[in-house]
Amino acid sequence: MNVPPVTPLKDEEFYKDIVNSKISVENIEGKGKAMVAKKNIKEGGIILTDHALVVSQDLDDRLAGIPVCAHTMRSLETPSETFERVVGSRVPKLPRVNQFMMEDDIVPVRCAKGCPLQFVNEKIKAEADRKWHRVLCKGRMTSEQREAYETIEKTKWKQGGTDYSDSFHLILHAIARIICKAEQDGPAAAWYPYDILAWAMWDDLALEWATRKDAKRTPQEVLEAFSVLIFKTFGADACGNIGLSKEKISRLAGGLLLNAQERSPESPFGRYLAWLAEKEVPNDFVGGMYDWRADKPTDVSNEVYYSARAQGVYSTHAVTNHSCEPNAEVQYTEQMDEGLHMVATRNIEAGEEITISYILNPDGVGYVERQAYLANHYRFTCTCDRCLREKKLE
Repeated sequence: MNVPPVTPLKDEEFYKDIVNSKISVENIEGKGKAMVAKKNIKEGGIILTDHALVVSQDLDDRLAGIPVCAHTMRSLETPSETFERVVGSRVPKLPRVNQFMMEDDIVPVRCAKGCPLQFVNEKIKAEADRKWHRVLCKGRMTSEQREAYETIEKTKWKQGGTDYSDSFHLILHAIARIICKAEQDGPAAAWYPYDILAWAMWDDLALEWATRKDAKRTPQEVLEAFSVLIFKTFGADACGNIGLSKEKISRLAGGLLLNAQERSPESPFGRYLAWLAEKEVPNDFVGGMYDWRADKPTDVSNEVYYSARAQGVYSTHAVTNHSCEPNAEVQYTEQMDEGLHMVATRNIEAGEEITISYILNPDGVGYVERQAYLANHYRFTCTCDRCLREKKLE
């Protein structure tokens, strides 16, 4: 794990949007920055709400045209559209579906410049333009820029048995945000949120994570090809303004790869069924909705509950340490957008460090497997209380 470089900005300036009356960011010996409770927090209480530093739709879904807001990642499908896209047949008539949709605040708008992206509403579109979209809008690009951008999208960025296409798409969006932020506040402020993340050079990670030798090209050759397309997409002036280089792209790629979080919030169809249950719709209808599953593969059945898959990186990950018996977890917001709630999973006392698990469902994973996963994916050895107890039993 690499230590972030010295920066002219102070941590307090960055963390002011994270800390609140419940938490503070402190330095803990042997761990570095950590999130600590200022007061007692009850189980189930929301500790904080965070929004993504950068987020992007999974590339396969994007190329397939699955409609989401390009800024908030909220699904723009109706419950019927989600069902019909996945199942391939018309959905039965859905009771009260118009009422369900009216309770939402989605009024989809397309980019007027000719690019294919959509947004939840005009307000969100304006925010996206300010933060990143104006430099990543195909309708405002030259033909050379658009060709480079589309080559990044359509290329399968594989190395050593691993497909990095979604990660490279996320990097593209991060650089767009850095360029826009630098125009407003300068390069140092633009890079700072990414510089404080745990990081490694991408070409080093690609070698470590390789499951087989890639006969076609080395990690350095993949990085070189990607970097050339990045410079063509954004142009020499914009890249020069933020001091972008192949080395910086590699470091940014490694940092995002180590800190990115997969997002698969519930689809409009899934939320609609939950909403129906709250409205006490007769059980025979809701139960009847599952009849179509009988002759469909399990993966297709599950797909109908997800429609806005994405990857995101969050400021809280820079200051929330891992534990194999955490006292908090991350949940999606009620809007099913790119925001996340951090919620206490038990009572937390004032002065106690707040931790989450970097491992999905750690309760069912043994000591050796947990240590291997964390070393491979996050490059550290876990010394939480649970691991110390279980280590003695090995």
